[in-house]
Amino acid sequence: MGNVEADYKIHGFEDLHLHANIAGEYSTGGEYNTNNPQSTYGFYYGGNSENKEKKYNVVATAYAQYTKDFNKANHFDIMAGYEYSHMKYWGDQWSKSMYPSTNEGKNDKGEPLAGTVKSYDTSNWKGQTYLVSWYGRANYSLLDRYLLTFTARYDGSSRFADGHRWGFFPSAAFAWRIKDEKFLKDVDAISDLKLRLGWGKTGQQDTGREYYTATYKKSTSNHFLYPIGGIANNPGILYRPLAYNDELTWETTTTWNVGLDYGMF
Repeated sequence: MGNVEADYKIHGFEDLHLHANIAGEYSTGGEYNTNNPQSTYGFYYGGNSENKEKKYNVVATAYAQYTKDFNKANHFDIMAGYEYSHMKYWGDQWSKSMYPSTNEGKNDKGEPLAGTVKSYDTSNWKGQTYLVSWYGRANYSLLDRYLLTFTARYDGSSRFADGHRWGFFPSAAFAWRIKDEKFLKDVDAISDLKLRLGWGKTGQQDTGREYYTATYKKSTSNHFLYPIGGIANNPGILYRPLAYNDELTWETTTTWNVGLDYGMF
């Protein structure tokens, strides 16, 4: 995992500063399982399996921020930026179950009985995702008493099909420090009183990696329930279609909130 960050203030224009950051992460993981034959999901005489996955993720961000006070009553804080994220992953999996010879007989087709079969399955996968975002925020404060905030994001995700990849997510908030008004400023029984209003939309893209397009899982196995290549229990390759939905898009949540902060003494 690594990170490089830079922050720069423009000489002669100190109210504006530029910020950039790039971070990278590489990880690998896996697990090894042994199935107990007494478990509900165990094979007849138990078995074992292993899967491994590797992935790396790169995130780059850049934004500009401008702050300014006017007449000691008006304060502005404006920020706009861009973010790019790329994740790539790949892995493989195998499983095996052992069926010791408890019966040396054969069925009427000359095939060995279940007690003599060694079963296995292998599969592998790989893929990558991208996320691109434009975002901005504007804060305005009047007399440090009336506070306004506007934010917006425009996100594009490779997890969705063309025509469904981009989503716009705005939000707005208002706060009023009522305690600082003249009619309450000298009321000692109230130490704090602030009204807060907010509205916003957020987006969720974690619905799956490639569920928007038709894909197939390739497996090599010998425990199919029907003959592959004309011989039962003969190793074969199976392509299994996976569920997909080309109408998938951002999951959007809209939130409203009202709050009152109150303090006594």
